[in-house]
Amino acid sequence: MDDKIVLIVERVYLGVIGVVFLASGIFTFFDPHAMGEALGIAPLNASGETEILATYGGLVVGSGLLFLAGLFHELMAVAALAGCCFGAGGLVSTRIAIQLTEGFTVNQTIVATFEVSIVAVALFLLKRRIRRIMDASLRQQP
Repeated sequence: MDDKIVLIVERVYLGVIGVVFLASGIFTFFDPHAMGEALGIAPLNASGETEILATYGGLVVGSGLLFLAGLFHELMAVAALAGCCFGAGGLVSTRIAIQLTEGFTVNQTIVATFEVSIVAVALFLLKRRIRRIMDASLRQQP
């Protein structure tokens, strides 16, 4: 695949994933109970609400900002793509392990499929990005 096309795909990917994560996290800050309900979890007290805010608000906002930062600097693109691979990879591996032991549900299968696609695309783009960095580094050597 042409490097220019890969760079365009990378920018679109990081932009879309970044906006989705950022918007989701911000939504959680404004209505943690709605996010909890959508996820099938409910805070039992203020500590539970804080956990929803921190995990589904703060961590997701931070991830979205990382992905968007990847649009503006080559090394941040590497960090953003690696973050996608490891973050979504951790989510999907846990989700699949739980489904294997407790049984598959339609909703969890859909989410796992989405997470697998995030990992697959991020891994492809990360490998291409690292290859471009290495090739440029080799061209600059005397």
